[in-house]
Amino acid sequence: MKIRRLLFAVLWLALIDLFIPPFLRRAEYARYETGAVYRFENSDLFALGPMVHYLREHPRGPRGRAMFLGNSVVFGYGLETRDALPAQFERLAGDTRVFNAAVNGAESGDDYLVGKAVIDSVDTLYVQLIRRDGARPILGTLIPVDDADARRFELDRPDPIEATLQSTLGRVWHLYADNERLQAALLGTSARQYLYLHKRELLLAALGRAPQIPPENPRSTIAVSLSQRNGMLRLPRSLLELADVAKAHRKRLVILDFQQRVAAADFNAKYAPYAEIVTIDVPPALRFDTQHLTPAGANAVAAMLVAHERERAP
Repeated sequence: MKIRRLLFAVLWLALIDLFIPPFLRRAEYARYETGAVYRFENSDLFALGPMVHYLREHPRGPRGRAMFLGNSVVFGYGLETRDALPAQFERLAGDTRVFNAAVNGAESGDDYLVGKAVIDSVDTLYVQLIRRDGARPILGTLIPVDDADARRFELDRPDPIEATLQSTLGRVWHLYADNERLQAALLGTSARQYLYLHKRELLLAALGRAPQIPPENPRSTIAVSLSQRNGMLRLPRSLLELADVAKAHRKRLVILDFQQRVAAADFNAKYAPYAEIVTIDVPPALRFDTQHLTPAGANAVAAMLVAHERERAP
């Protein structure tokens, strides 16, 4: 009797497993191609790998694609997802799908590795200029990284046993192979993290109540200009190499200099039309501290970037 129950359970699992690939395709399409702008829940890196793998498997989408990379300034620290710079850029651009892949505390090496991994799957990379040029060791286990970059940034590497199981057992057991991708597609993060972060919303939903959404902030005017200065601080090595990658792949890279500390003229002349530095002057009134943008500040920067892209377009 126990053996029959076990066989019955195995057969049900095998049957369910047949539906995992089409279910995952629909869930990932809904997550990454439609709806609200994608951002890592609570700046958690869990979903980075699934997102990168999806983009590499689907290098073209129904709309043009742009990815924003950087630290908490671009991520939108202290802001709702819809108020962060990438989300406001997508809303104003109108015909571009935007991925907010910024992470609190990120450095230029992090952005280089992620940008390099997805360069063939996006049309434009908007990358915040960050002077620190390191990378998080965990990236070596989350996204495709070549051996030279892994050694240079001293990255962790995938566990060989787990990698073998993924490549062998995962071929016939889809739920095992796609477990993390399913969680990221359905929840935007791990199930454990999602339940922890959304316990209040889940409770309100169970009680039949909806959380209150504050009104959007009005737009403000802000100056965005291309610097023509020379002799300033040099770019981090990672950003220079990312510019080389963008030029080689004929993709657009826009480096966002919020501190106005880097000479742009020589760089822009060398890498035109594929890469350029845009210096951004943010008035203190549009920052809620000395660094981070208010919703109105993010909206103003987004509006100026959209206007800049339209001006330079043929």
